[in-house]
Amino acid sequence: MTEFIFYGAVDINTSIIWRALSHVEHLGGKVICIVDDNPTRWADARYPRKVCGREIIKEYPSATIVILSSAVKEICEILRKDQIENKVVAYPLFRYWFPCADIAEVNAFINSWTEDHVNELRGLYNTEDKETDLILSQIIEQRKMTEFSFVDAESMFGFHYKDYFWDVKLQPKDEQLTMVDCGAYQGDSLQRLFTLFGNKVRKAYAFEPDKENMRLLKTKMNLYNNIECIEAGVSDEENIYRFESNAMAGHLSEDGDTEVKVCRIDDVVQKVYGRLCITMDVEGYEVAALKGAEEIIRKHRPYIIACLYHKPKDILEVPKMIREICPEYDFYLRAGTHTECYAIPHR
Repeated sequence: MTEFIFYGAVDINTSIIWRALSHVEHLGGKVICIVDDNPTRWADARYPRKVCGREIIKEYPSATIVILSSAVKEICEILRKDQIENKVVAYPLFRYWFPCADIAEVNAFINSWTEDHVNELRGLYNTEDKETDLILSQIIEQRKMTEFSFVDAESMFGFHYKDYFWDVKLQPKDEQLTMVDCGAYQGDSLQRLFTLFGNKVRKAYAFEPDKENMRLLKTKMNLYNNIECIEAGVSDEENIYRFESNAMAGHLSEDGDTEVKVCRIDDVVQKVYGRLCITMDVEGYEVAALKGAEEIIRKHRPYIIACLYHKPKDILEVPKMIREICPEYDFYLRAGTHTECYAIPHR
């Protein structure tokens, strides 16, 4: 029986660990444990196997290591430094990473859909940018898979970003910035943008529908007097939606356990200083949020970063929506656990 060790105790609320475990069982193999370098996870009983430090790997030199994290290159470097020579493979994050209830239906059509839209995708994104070309090629390759399987570890090198949003090469160079953060969570992305841009940020709008996240966001960012916090989600209308509470991945849902307000960015963002920049991680409502920002996009041609990993067609529909609103954009990809479309306005 082939033995496996999973490396990376990823969020237990995702399907990643369970899908990998199911695949190993399908192969007739056995998962010995999950390795993670964070000792606070070692006692977490929610995981289907015991979580241990990486020292245990040396007890199983013939076990295949499956990296579940997006930090594949970094983990491989750690293994080489520790002189661990086990076979190493990786989870296909670009193919089997849509956090939605109908994942089986998604996986049934995504390979044929990708085949049908390869040329359109390559025509939309700026593949002269090496990172964009690499990411798009890997996404297309993995989405063509008809069956689940682990992939070569090196094919996943370079797709890990510890801090998502604002790749160094694609940042705005303007001296004054107005930031709109949609899905602001507890202020993590706001903290990062103030670290990166400092006093250039004249004004920031933070949209977050989850009440507890908003409370923590206000506490964390209380030293800044130029942030306007809006306890609401973003969409193409002003309304009340049902909302499924989850600290890291709360989302609009007909089966939600509470109600939240949603609004249009166009109706809220009134004052813009310098270059407008919009970031979106809104659990699959990116296209609707863009529709609700049509006026401001046409008027200000903002930098836009929108997450693409919630719905399989967003890799196409998000840039198409932006281009329908305003054609004067180039599109780039940056990837990790969060695959992002960077829409950069023409100068």
